[in-house]
Amino acid sequence: MTFWVGESENSRPLAQQALASARALERPDLVARALVALARVEVFRGRLEESAAYAEKGAALSRQLAEHPQSRTILPTATSAITGLAASWKAGHKAIEIQCLTYLAYARIFQGRLQEGLAIGREARHLPRVARTHGGDERLGA
Repeated sequence: MTFWVGESENSRPLAQQALASARALERPDLVARALVALARVEVFRGRLEESAAYAEKGAALSRQLAEHPQSRTILPTATSAITGLAASWKAGHKAIEIQCLTYLAYARIFQGRLQEGLAIGREARHLPRVARTHGGDERLGA
C-alpha cells in the first residue's frame, strides 16, 4: 500500500479489502493489522473521526490478543517475521497496539483535543516499558 500524500485514495480500498479478507479468514491478528493501516490512511486523509474509530478498535483487539494468544499454529505475517517479532506473540501485538494508540493520539491532537491526545501518546510511549518488566520473550525496545 502507498501512503504518500494524496495517494490515500489507492491505499484505502486496499486496506478495506485486507480487513474484509482478515475477517473472512477469522484471523484477528490480521484484522488488527488492517485496522492500524486504516487508522493511518484516515489520519492522512484528514478523516479524524474515522481514524480514531479504527485506532480504538485496533488497540483494543491488539490488547486482547496480547493477553489471550490465539492458536500458535497461526503463522506470523511477513512483517512480524522480518522485524523479529514472530518470536513473541505478545510483543508483536503490543507493537500493533502502540501503532494504533499513536494514530489515535494524532487524531485527537488534530481535533484540538490536545490533553487527551497527549495522554494517549504517553500511554503508547509507556507500553514498551511495561512489556520489558515482564522479561523473557516479551521484551520490546524502548
